[in-house]
Amino acid sequence: MTIETVGQNGYWSAPTINDLKRLKAEDIRSVKDFRAGRTHVGSIHFTQAVDLTDIDLDSLLGGLICFEHGSCTVYPIESDTPPMGQGLNVPATIELCNLKSRVPNALPLQRLIRKLQSVKYTHFMDYSRTLHRWTFGVQHFTRYEFPSIEDEDETMLDVVEHAIEDIVESPSILAATAAAATAAIAILDRLDDEEEQKKPNGDSAHDHNMLTDNEPPSSKSTTAGPKRTLQDMAESLSTDSTMNDVNDDYHDMQTRSSFENHVADEVQPRANKYFKVGYTESVAYKYSNMLVDAGLTMGRSFRPGWSTGDVLANSGKIVGVRGLSDFGSKSYLETMSANVSIQNVHYTSPTSFDATPCKELLENMLEQTDIITENGNVPYAKLMPGATFGNLLGGRWSFIPTHELLVLKLCQGLYDPVDEPTTGVADVEAARKRRFTKWLEDAVTQDMERDLEQHAADGNIAATVFTYLTGHRIKEACNAAIENRDHRLSTLLPQVITGSETFRNYIKAQLRLWKDYQYEGMISKDYRKVYEVMSGNVGLTQGMNGAVGDSDRVLVSEGLDWKRTLGLYIWYHCSPDTTLEDGLNKYLEATTHRELALRVAEPTPWYLGPHAVSPRRDMLFKIIKMYAQQSNDIRAALDPLGITSEPLDYRMTWCLSVMLSKALNVSIDTDSSTVSLASQLEAMGLWEWAIYVQLYLEDQSCRQIAIQNVLARHVDVNTTVEQESFLRDTLRIPTTWIEEAKALRAAHAGDLHAQVDALIKADKHADAHHLVVEKLAPEAVKSEDILRRIDSSKVLDWQQCGQLFLSYIMLTKQSDNQDDNVLIELKDTVLRDLRNLKVQNDSRRQRNIPLAECISQMAVRCALHPQR
Repeated sequence: MTIETVGQNGYWSAPTINDLKRLKAEDIRSVKDFRAGRTHVGSIHFTQAVDLTDIDLDSLLGGLICFEHGSCTVYPIESDTPPMGQGLNVPATIELCNLKSRVPNALPLQRLIRKLQSVKYTHFMDYSRTLHRWTFGVQHFTRYEFPSIEDEDETMLDVVEHAIEDIVESPSILAATAAAATAAIAILDRLDDEEEQKKPNGDSAHDHNMLTDNEPPSSKSTTAGPKRTLQDMAESLSTDSTMNDVNDDYHDMQTRSSFENHVADEVQPRANKYFKVGYTESVAYKYSNMLVDAGLTMGRSFRPGWSTGDVLANSGKIVGVRGLSDFGSKSYLETMSANVSIQNVHYTSPTSFDATPCKELLENMLEQTDIITENGNVPYAKLMPGATFGNLLGGRWSFIPTHELLVLKLCQGLYDPVDEPTTGVADVEAARKRRFTKWLEDAVTQDMERDLEQHAADGNIAATVFTYLTGHRIKEACNAAIENRDHRLSTLLPQVITGSETFRNYIKAQLRLWKDYQYEGMISKDYRKVYEVMSGNVGLTQGMNGAVGDSDRVLVSEGLDWKRTLGLYIWYHCSPDTTLEDGLNKYLEATTHRELALRVAEPTPWYLGPHAVSPRRDMLFKIIKMYAQQSNDIRAALDPLGITSEPLDYRMTWCLSVMLSKALNVSIDTDSSTVSLASQLEAMGLWEWAIYVQLYLEDQSCRQIAIQNVLARHVDVNTTVEQESFLRDTLRIPTTWIEEAKALRAAHAGDLHAQVDALIKADKHADAHHLVVEKLAPEAVKSEDILRRIDSSKVLDWQQCGQLFLSYIMLTKQSDNQDDNVLIELKDTVLRDLRNLKVQNDSRRQRNIPLAECISQMAVRCALHPQR
């Protein structure tokens, strides 16, 4: 292979330019193993055949392929770059040489390699420190340049890297240990140096000369020893006597009698876990324009934050993925404005939800719930053995939203026990399919009646007959045909119920005759749809190419919502003895069919409209699919967005999770929906019902903590009697939990008497006693009723405090019939206990002033107490 040098710039190529000019046209289109370069600068090897047909070979080297010191560029003019895979824009391997001047001498090799590996659009292959040559691969071409590396100070990471290299190269374990120790001490020394540099002048000496209150002035200067150097430590670890020294030190530690002699070592600052880096080395580098991520948008200068009332403070405008298409180059500056916007994110707040249906749902759930006390204290809830969707629907309701009513009735039909007399599994499935058919007929009634009103106004009898068929109203369809004096159609329609193949073949033959005689184009689309349904075809009809009247192919289910479309496949396309899964699968095939897709209604939620295109699926459809496919994946079927446009409305999700897990006799994790609904109820002000929902939490300790947290946030001394009765009698919440929450609220309000009263009721006698002594000391001598309510057996220091106050009260309330000796003994006891209490109070770090005054007054009155 010949290498040609061009001009004085040192460019060369293989094959040479002259050899390339002599190639035939078909050979120049695919030049394999083409290489080019510049002497002492770099080279490029195209690993894929290149097409040089449209390239001026005289300007190839130095023109299209340019090498500068530390960089390689192919197609310097970006507009001349062909698509990937064409011309010179193919995968290649590049070498850049003589890079010594661009690399700091002290830069560790590993750090340099990491820097090279981070260069975008390149694949690192090798770096030779001896030849100062960087080799890397590329898939396409732009300008590739050796990254700029600043001659920065050696970092902690660099020190560790040097130590690791020493460890790897060490011939023995002991030498490796010495290298590791060297690295560790080097880190500490560097931290010391950095800390000293951060301090202002004079601070270091001041810190070293600081003395404790009990330390003599000379101790600091005499006990601090010289710091050992890195070399000393390394040598001590690498000597043969290392292990002996360690054993001697360990022996000294064991035999040391005490640690009274203070050794004032310098306190080493702790290493920071994170280090501040430059913007170019930050993970947010070049990602500040990621509009989807509010954290990266201007992330180094401002971060979004939530405030009360669901208010989001952020920089610029928060947009979704779809909203990105709205932002062009002109609006970018407006979007990335440094102005802080305050947005009220309405959909995140459950405070706007209607509380009536939510409360009624929970009340009816409570009617089917058993609440049991676990381990004598912590209550939990579970459904009664006879709990069913039918009983839930039979509860007290003032209003149920239509879509929620449909969901509950669907679950009733598919999962409630079958009351009909059955002989086997097949009979049960058949009974449930009949109940599903009845449910589907009721579910499509409203849409069917709306279309019937429109057809009646238009006088379209054929459309009326077809609309009755979409609602499975065969009798009404026959009556409509009779009113139109179409007696032949009225006699055919009742036979649709049988699903007979003979009947369907007869109707198909009639449709073929219309097509053969080219009469199909003269028949209205609605009339054709009726016959297609009777033939079992609910998809596309066969069109009439060139027929009289020339009609297009007709989609039978066109314009129908997904429930009526599903009904057509179950009622008319499949035979009556097939399973529900067969009809569902046929419908799913239609939604993904090449010709039917986007024309057959998708099972989207009701709030998106009947003909919306969305990945969201109606909860009704998911439940039907779960039953038909005999699946137990309840969580996947009960996404809140399947029944409501509010992503935080977990009412139906939680209710159905609990009910279906019982109906299917499966154990699923409902804690996620339980916690979500409890938070929703608490935000709506129904905090007592949030506690009811939390009773369904599986873990006992989590259940107790969650309930007590809600009580602490909402229960106070003004809680109504009805609320307390509901908590205590209905939900079986322990009285101690309620009173403890009252004590917490009273403490927040500063009502000490109410706090003490609640603590005693909460069986927190030790806390109540401590509060009486520490906070109510001046009044404690008058609060005999409070002191006598405290259970002394549950207070450790009762004799020193509580009993002292009671004895003092008894002494001051002496009566004539009391024995003088008893009073004298009681007086001596009170004075002795007062002295002990005073000593305890005086020995505290922070003396209780009110208690000290109370002790002083009690001691004076006791000493002056008259003797009889």
